[in-house]
Amino acid sequence: PPFIVSPPENITVNISQDAFFTCQAEAYPRNLTYTWFWEEDNVFFKNDLKRRVSILIDGSLIIAQVKPEDSGKYTCAPSNSLGRPPTASAFLTVQ
Repeated sequence: PPFIVSPPENITVNISQDAFFTCQAEAYPRNLTYTWFWEEDNVFFKNDLKRRVSILIDGSLIIAQVKPEDSGKYTCAPSNSLGRPPTASAFLTVQ
């Protein structure tokens, strides 16, 4: 299974700024897919968030124009379909 080499870190972002979380993983085979969760939900399942998030090829998560309700725990889960994916979490605080 993959292992996370660059986990996300807690960040504080001003309202309407963009938030950026890293999540870089190594795996063999390298066909990694990254899933991000807000609290317990996939970020793409959260109505207000899904239009403003993007996941980069290296696993990083970008949240455009953050709102106070975006605050909370974000969890990254890289997977290459072998074994159980590891997870790493960090908190976003919007001020």
